[in-house]
This record gives sequence, C-alpha cells and structure tokens, in this order.
Amino acid sequence: MKQNDRIITCLFVLAEIVLLFFSQFYNGLWINYLRYGAVALCFLYVSFYFAKNKQRNHSDWFFLLGLFFTCLADIFLILQNKHLEMGITAFFITQICYFLYLTKGIKKVWKYYIIVNCLCAIVLFGAAYFITMQHSMMLFLICLYGVTFSGNVLLAVKGFGKHALFSSGLIMFFCCDICVGLSNSALLGIPVSVEAVFFWLIWIFYIPSQVCISIFAAQNRKRA
Repeated sequence: MKQNDRIITCLFVLAEIVLLFFSQFYNGLWINYLRYGAVALCFLYVSFYFAKNKQRNHSDWFFLLGLFFTCLADIFLILQNKHLEMGITAFFITQICYFLYLTKGIKKVWKYYIIVNCLCAIVLFGAAYFITMQHSMMLFLICLYGVTFSGNVLLAVKGFGKHALFSSGLIMFFCCDICVGLSNSALLGIPVSVEAVFFWLIWIFYIPSQVCISIFAAQNRKRA
C-alpha cells in the first residue's frame, strides 16, 4: 500500500471509530444519522478508489454495488424505519453481489445455488409459518435473505485464507443480523435486558464489518 493510501485508510478507520463510539454512547436526535453516516462513508471510501482505478474488473463492480445497496437498505431500515420489505430486498441484492465475487462468476455454481437457496427458503418459510401461524412477503424475504447470507458465510469461511479481511467482515455482518433478530424476537421469550444487549451489539458488529469489507474492496485492485 502506498503512503497516500495508508494515510487515507488510517483517516477512514479513525473516522469510523469516532462514529462507532457516538453510535454506542450518544443518544440524541442525530443518532441514526451518525449510524447511517458510518455506512455511507464506507461507500464513499470505496467509490474514491473505484474512480481512481482506471483498470476495473468485475470484483470492483461487485463490491461497489454491494455497498451501494447496503446504503440503500439502511435508508429504509435506519433513517426511515419503514418500507422494510424494500430494505430487506436491497440487503438481499447486496448478498447476491458478494456471492458473485465469492464464486468468481462460475456459472455452473449459480444454477445449483439458486435451486438450493429457493428450496431452503421455502422450507424455512414453512417452518416459520408453522411456528408463528403468520405468513407475509416480509417473512419470505427474510427467509430468502437469511439462506443466501448463510451460504455466503460458508463460502467465505471456506476461502478464508484467500480473502481473510472480506471473510471477517462478512462473518461480523452475519453476527450483526443474528443480533438484530434476537433483539426483535418476542417469540423466544428473551428478557428485555438481554434484548438490549443484543441491540447494543448490532453496531459493534455492523460498522466494523462494513469497514473490513470496504478496506478489502479498496485494496482489491492490487490483487486483480
């Protein structure tokens, strides 16, 4: 990494640490904007290197689009806290982008991936309906997203040595989503105090996950 790149990356990480600190200990009206700012900064950081790099490859696009749809999802889920189906759909597209990177465009994998994902999502949706006796498009999207994300985590763990920083980011991202589920699940009978801990952990996992993915994406051009 060149000296200028080191300085930019250090400033980026420092800014994210400050935003993470305020996201955890500041409880004012601007809290959600600070949290969203941490996510948007990741997209801007990668966009800077995307614009700087004249020899782009498919991986550059996968990461840029993945972070773009992450930002889009958080507009619905963090800033607006409505149109949740749109937010989950955007996160699903993010995972598709990361899947395309992890498989390096191997088309024979895509066919089986789509079939297995759809079947697993249908089974999970059926199980969720049996437990809750409720069905909705939102529930199906969550099941499809969860299955897709789980598959990506398995692929990331399998290839951890090739892209450790990206894999670490994806695993922390997954832990964040688990905390989101546990902090909003009244069906499990989790005490309110414990739910609060899971809610606090959401950002402990989420912001570092996006930072890891972004730094890997920014440096990816060197490994193309």
